[in-house]
Amino acid sequence: MRPFLLAFAVLIGAAAAGCGAAPSHAESAPVAGPARPAQATCPVMGETFAPSDESEFAEYKGVTYWFCCRGCKGKFVADPEKYLRAASPRNKPIAR
Repeated sequence: MRPFLLAFAVLIGAAAAGCGAAPSHAESAPVAGPARPAQATCPVMGETFAPSDESEFAEYKGVTYWFCCRGCKGKFVADPEKYLRAASPRNKPIAR
């Protein structure tokens, strides 16, 4: 009975260590986003702007779209097709 309890305790400990344990340094390192273009056109507002390090972006169907503000990203993510249908030919996204 004791070997069974010991094996059970080891399994529970291993599961607890992998579930909810503090992430290692490698896991908590920031993930780099896509290369920031010099110019982008916000698909929501249609404005051309120079994205900064803080500029929002989202991927949709394998294409990266940049936004002039968080509000635009939220609108786009809620209904991307609405904004892509309205985009003119000059308003093409910058593919990754």
